[in-house]
This record gives sequence, C-alpha cells and structure tokens, in this order.
Amino acid sequence: MLSKEEIEKAKEWLNWMKKQELFLPYISNILKYIDQLEQENNKQNKIIDEMTKVIIASGICDYFIKDNCKHYAGENKKLCDECIKQYFEKKVEEK
Repeated sequence: MLSKEEIEKAKEWLNWMKKQELFLPYISNILKYIDQLEQENNKQNKIIDEMTKVIIASGICDYFIKDNCKHYAGENKKLCDECIKQYFEKKVEEK
C-alpha cells in the first residue's frame, strides 16, 4: 500500500505530465481514478471511526478486544480506538 506522501508525489508528477498534453487523456483518467479511490478511502475511514465509537460505547471492548488492546484500562476506553482498528485490520489480513 502506498503512503500518503507517495500518492501525493505521484499526483504531482501526473499533474506535471498532464500539462505536457501528449498523454493528457490517459493522465486525466488516472487522476480521476486516484481521486475516486481517495474519496472511497475517506468514506471507509469514517465508517470505521463510527463503528469504533459504537464498540466502545456498547462495552464489546470489555469482552473480546481488551486482550489485544495495549490501552485498555476499564474506564479509559478513549485510548482503545487505534487498537480496535488494528484488531480488525489483523482479522482481515488473516483471511
């Protein structure tokens, strides 16, 4: 997976290439595709954030995530956000 910095560098290069006009139709399509992927990624991140809030509020964290959460401290569940995300990322990678 590319980092945000790598994506930004690629976009800068593509925007420069777009100005050269030789590959304009291809570059424009690639830039549109990158923008679409970024929008989908942002949407998925918002969904994950909302799911994390529900997990913490419902107490599910107490039963099956606490063993995987280095921040779990009973009443201080605000620190569990990142661990919950990591827990599910690991589950996805396992399959």
